[in-house]
This record gives sequence, C-alpha cells and structure tokens, in this order.
Amino acid sequence: WSMEDGDRHSVLANVNDDAPGASVTAACISPDGSLVALGDDSGAVGLYELGVGTTPLLTVNPAVDSGADSPVACIRYSPTRYWMACAVGAHVVVYNLETKGVLICTSWHDGGEKRSKTDVTSLAFTAGGTTFVAVHADGATVRVQYE
Repeated sequence: WSMEDGDRHSVLANVNDDAPGASVTAACISPDGSLVALGDDSGAVGLYELGVGTTPLLTVNPAVDSGADSPVACIRYSPTRYWMACAVGAHVVVYNLETKGVLICTSWHDGGEKRSKTDVTSLAFTAGGTTFVAVHADGATVRVQYE
C-alpha cells in the first residue's frame, strides 16, 4: 500500500507452494526498501521485490532448517549485512541472502507444549548488524547472539 495515496501496489502470491492455504504471520521490509519478506504458518519465508514481483525471488524454510514445527513469528533484516533472521518456535535461523544458506541456527527449546515459554516472539538487530536479541514468550527472557 502507498502511504501517500492509499493505493494498493501489488498482491503477492503464496509463500510456500507446498502449503497453498497458509496464512501470513510475519512481514519485514529490507533496510534499502527493495524487498519484503513474508513468513507463514507453515514455517516458510518468501522474499519478494517490492512493487515489482508477485512471486518470491527466494523461498527459505526456517521451520525445516531448524527442525521446528512452528509458524514464523518474526522476521528481521540486518541493517548492514545481507542477513535475514527468522524466529520459529524456540529457534532463530539467520540466512545469508548472498549465499542463500543458513548462517546460524539457534535453539532454546525447553521440551514443553507447542507454545513454549522459550518460543521467540520478537527479534532485533543492533545498528552494527552482527548482533541480535531474541525476546521469548515468557516475557522475562531476552537472549543476545553475537556473530
């Protein structure tokens, strides 16, 4: 949507072709404004060109890469690197978008129910872009991950 005139620019296709009815659960715009990442309840994330593409340029699956059976709760781009962090369950998967590979996969699983107290609900990168913090569902735990 345009903030200037309220017009819709484009409607994007499904993130995950294997889960056509999946609902979008997270979104994030890249620091340069050229890409939008959309995560869904199947655990997949699609990267789209803003205002240009209606199908993903790249699809990654942090739920599969981390072994989590959870929707994407949060997506954040590093402000200085071509990295994208995705929270799924008690995991954070950071992708290097240049190599299209997993840079790091963290896990803070406590073995509890599906919506665990260790589930990550929010992410943020520092201004330098090589450190991120993860906020957990218990409302009290914040973890810091360094490069």
